[in-house]
Amino acid sequence: MLRLGRRMLGAGACLAFLLLSACQAQTSPPRSVTSSSAAQNNVPLVRPLTLTSMAEPMVVEFNLEPPGRNATPTLLVAVRVSGEDGAVAQERALMIRSAGLPARVHLTQLGEMSEASAPLVRVEQQPGTAATLVPINADGRVSTVWLDDVDDTSLEAAGLSNPQGHYKQLAMAWGQNLSPGRYRLSVELLDPPVHLAPIPAELLVAYKHKSK
Repeated sequence: MLRLGRRMLGAGACLAFLLLSACQAQTSPPRSVTSSSAAQNNVPLVRPLTLTSMAEPMVVEFNLEPPGRNATPTLLVAVRVSGEDGAVAQERALMIRSAGLPARVHLTQLGEMSEASAPLVRVEQQPGTAATLVPINADGRVSTVWLDDVDDTSLEAAGLSNPQGHYKQLAMAWGQNLSPGRYRLSVELLDPPVHLAPIPAELLVAYKHKSK
């Protein structure tokens, strides 16, 4: 009888140890989720974007690292569209460009003790003239977008594009030679034409592709 009691006591101690271990395992944060979440805040990044008027700006914070070997130092703030094939993607992009996409775009560099506006520029071109770079004013207002390229290799490496996919980018603004660090981007669409609403679009923040 005494021997049986000792066995039951030992079994109870083992059960308590197992339950305690299980509780500790459940309270420990999964490392894979944390790593994935951090990666989503690095450039390049993509966010869903509906081409309709906004009640409030879309705000995204991200970490900016130096450009890769296939990228230029110019950061692209753009609208990305896709299609079943290249023709469909091109048609959607040209529709947006022709209609115009007025917006306000602000980029802020976040420091440990302070914040500072990061300068942005836009490309302006009149018929028959060469393209020029124009600083975006403090109000962040942009009225046009233009077809642009992007560092596809970084997007593919981050799992943000399919090598067999068909994409087009319409730039809203450029950030040139930005210092690595933490940034906040604010984008607000200002009464875009209603016929653009059905077009599936995304906000894209990525470096431009380096010409060979």
